[in-house]
Amino acid sequence: MTLLKRRFLFFGFVILFFVLIPIVLLYATGHTINWRRLQLEKTATILIDSEPNNATILFNGRRLPATFLNFFGHTNNLTTNARIKNLAPGEYTVRLEHDGYWPWEEQILLSPGEAYNFGTVNLYRRSEPALVMAKNGRIEFSNDKKNVAFIDKKNLTIINLADETKNTITLPKDLAKEAISWSADHVSISLGAFLIDSTTQEIIDLSTKVKSSLTNIQWDENDNDILYFLSKKKLWRYQKSINALTTIYDGTNLPITDYLQKNLTWYLIVREANNSESLLSGDNLADLHTIALPAGNYSFYKSSLQLPLLFDERRAFVLDNPLPLLGQLRLVEIPARFTIGQWLGNTLVYATPFELHRFSGENDDVLISRFGDPITALWPLEKKAAILVATDDSLRLLAQGRKPYTLNLASLSQISGFWVSPDEKTMYASGSFKNKPGLYRLSL
Repeated sequence: MTLLKRRFLFFGFVILFFVLIPIVLLYATGHTINWRRLQLEKTATILIDSEPNNATILFNGRRLPATFLNFFGHTNNLTTNARIKNLAPGEYTVRLEHDGYWPWEEQILLSPGEAYNFGTVNLYRRSEPALVMAKNGRIEFSNDKKNVAFIDKKNLTIINLADETKNTITLPKDLAKEAISWSADHVSISLGAFLIDSTTQEIIDLSTKVKSSLTNIQWDENDNDILYFLSKKKLWRYQKSINALTTIYDGTNLPITDYLQKNLTWYLIVREANNSESLLSGDNLADLHTIALPAGNYSFYKSSLQLPLLFDERRAFVLDNPLPLLGQLRLVEIPARFTIGQWLGNTLVYATPFELHRFSGENDDVLISRFGDPITALWPLEKKAAILVATDDSLRLLAQGRKPYTLNLASLSQISGFWVSPDEKTMYASGSFKNKPGLYRLSL
């Protein structure tokens, strides 16, 4: 090599050194050059995790290399949990992909020096509903969520959710439309006027005890041996172990239209002589306080509510008593038309026919989302900050958070009710899938 070539290479490396060193220093100190504005800008950082983790991260549709070794033929992609540094400010589309799960995507605008934390992004399984029982009926889950009662005309089937084994009890008549509830010990079931032991299959017709028709059977909230019902304008108590029947409230003068026992307090809706309705409440049926109700035909909403709620076709009220010993029961009106709801902590998530709302008290009602079809069932997922919503033709998931989005999980139609496991990874629903009615299981 000639002396001229050696000098050329030497000065070339010197110039390259002085060009690259500032660029490396800028990168190391978290800066980049905005060539459009010809100015220095601080770079941004993104922190992102997912459940489950190891989801592949895509930026603007491109996979990011996990290490510099990718430049030498390795094909590792950057996955969650990740801290991505030295990003130029600007708009990005961030996407997560994971085998067997629905992809997640969000558009963000990064500012100079910003540390954008996505937190933990929940991904949801992409799977078809699995048929558990091929019948059209109603379901009611036991209080421990380990068994489900499936009612189909003259059959009551108890399904163990651990292994999905089934035990069918033949009913004395078609009870498919009758009210159903489990006792607190997860053993006995009330179905219409019948009391059924899921273990021994013993069936007791309570109407033969009072020699009259009866309505509104409810279990005592603390005693598995006691239940209540209405018959002959009276409220009755039945103690199963000793076969004892007692009248505990006489509604001859003020007929009871509905009642509820909640948190050791009794609530009775009675009809006055002028055909108006009043609410009676107290921990002692012999000493009840009276509150006049606005005109309407009210009943109690008895499904998974932390505080009692009464409603009619036009309005609904939460019954709130913040100071049970000192304060007085208040009727807190829900602003929108209530149809169904579930409590999430101290917040009521409820639906109007086409809207989803969050209600936390007076003057605190927030519209969450609107749907094009009537909402037939809902279930808030506390751990995943999402809400399962059933419509006439589909099961959807509304993911809340920084930027809410909706997933169509499955084309389950005619859903009459569903239940989600405590770990929020599995749900059961009674409905129809591909024109086949039955009880279905779906992984979340």
